[in-house]
Amino acid sequence: MLLNNIPNFNSLVLTDIKEKDGSLLNNLEFPLYFFLFMSNGLAEGRKLNLVGDKDSISHVFRLLRLTLLGPTEKELEHWGAPGKLKREWLAASECLALKDENNKIRGVEDFFNVIPFEDDKAQVGSFEVTHTGLDRYTVSVGADSVDIDMNEDVSIFPPYQMQSDFIPRDLVKLGLEILGSASGFTANEPCTGLALCYNGTYMLIDSIPYLDKHLYARGISKNSVSSVFLTHLHDDHCAMFPLILMPHRVEVITTKEIYEMAI
Repeated sequence: MLLNNIPNFNSLVLTDIKEKDGSLLNNLEFPLYFFLFMSNGLAEGRKLNLVGDKDSISHVFRLLRLTLLGPTEKELEHWGAPGKLKREWLAASECLALKDENNKIRGVEDFFNVIPFEDDKAQVGSFEVTHTGLDRYTVSVGADSVDIDMNEDVSIFPPYQMQSDFIPRDLVKLGLEILGSASGFTANEPCTGLALCYNGTYMLIDSIPYLDKHLYARGISKNSVSSVFLTHLHDDHCAMFPLILMPHRVEVITTKEIYEMAI
């Protein structure tokens, strides 16, 4: 959207297939930020229309609640967080959370108009969205309509240019590869992530989007990644799904709370 100079959108449809080519398709954290802050949705008091089946909407809200508001006191107690730290974290979350005109914390649902499919149809303003099959939709406005088929077997590539073939690596005893150094809103560069090599074995420092392609471009085999150090939960630093698809079990190094939220 940034590269194509699309300034605004007001509706979002959750697809049936949640993963393609190792990338999750249902991460809404940064699309929501785009709507709220770059498209002025928050300042103008607008809500994002969210279309999908009821289960998918429920799952998305559960994930967004952790990334936007953080864990609840009950969750922190269940995970064994120390009392003093628990109180500090809850106070920080409350201070940083977006609030309404009465200074009350806004829940995740407050940012959306929830429009679940009913009998495979959803009315979104002047648009009628009809779910016609697995990731197939018809969008109609009056007498005009367009059919959308998202079932193509495609590879998901980053929006920025990167090395298309791997770069062979010399063996090093101790070295550091920079996979990316930008923020989640930098459209033409990868997000911040590092790969620390020790005697041919790699520890990732954060797991960034398009991880498989970045490892390949650096000549790093997935088999040589033994662990990952997670600094925090946001989508541009904590892409857990590629780690689950690794050919072996990857050790996760982080706090207990970040691990529980990531899982």
